[in-house]
Amino acid sequence: MSTEQVFSIIDCLARRGARRINLSGGEPLIREDIGKIIRRVKSYGMECVMNTNGLLIPEKIDDVRELDVVSISLDGDREAHDANRGRGSFDKVMAAIDCVNENNIPLQVSVTLTKQNIGSISFLNDLAKERGFNVWFSPLIKQKNQINDHISDCYCSDEEYRGALAGLDGVGYRLSANWPYPYHDNRVGVEVRGYPRCYAGKYFILIDSNGDIYPCCQTINEMKVKNIFKDGFDEAYKAINNHGCRNCSIPFNIELNRALSLDVKCAVHLLSIYCFRGKNQGINVKKK
Repeated sequence: MSTEQVFSIIDCLARRGARRINLSGGEPLIREDIGKIIRRVKSYGMECVMNTNGLLIPEKIDDVRELDVVSISLDGDREAHDANRGRGSFDKVMAAIDCVNENNIPLQVSVTLTKQNIGSISFLNDLAKERGFNVWFSPLIKQKNQINDHISDCYCSDEEYRGALAGLDGVGYRLSANWPYPYHDNRVGVEVRGYPRCYAGKYFILIDSNGDIYPCCQTINEMKVKNIFKDGFDEAYKAINNHGCRNCSIPFNIELNRALSLDVKCAVHLLSIYCFRGKNQGINVKKK
């Protein structure tokens, strides 16, 4: 998207009462206009959050400092992370984490669980305590048109996922560990007892790089959608209001949907992550 197209989306969302915009990718920090985009979001009083691999954070700290929350991707310990992203990348991510903490920017670390890093959970929780950040774990999402031999080799078995998630503290992890379907069926069109209804497509949406609007990342290439530039926001938004998904197995989505269902415990948990100014010592190990 051009800068003007991104601005038009931000302006449109602001007019419709959006409270928060999450910038993701790809890698958003490679954009030369990323500072302008962040400032455009903030000019409307909306929160601005970014998902990033962290490598460019020290170089672009003046822009990053304006964010409300930074979410950095980490693939495990040094061996697991470097195997996936190249030698030396783990040290660069550690430098990015230190840089974010030194600038007192609320930090979250996101970990996608794979066969290569599922044994790193204890290490990552210890690292979270040492470096002062929250860490979120999630199974690797299967999406159509994105599965190849390399990605297929990364998927854990259902038993591995359940065992890993069962050892973590939080309602989202507990419900995800007890998901009554195989994890490749990570979203279903029926109500699952004890799981919150899905509010994707109503209270939060995903806008792809070409302007297509989806309920969430799990629905990319899974449904027919409309485009914000070709069809307008209102038509594209209306097209995903009744997308047929009722529940899903992703821990963060479970917690978010419970919060939107006015579950006080989950709402407080999410607020402690996203509204805390400074270091956060939240750890995900289940209490004994």
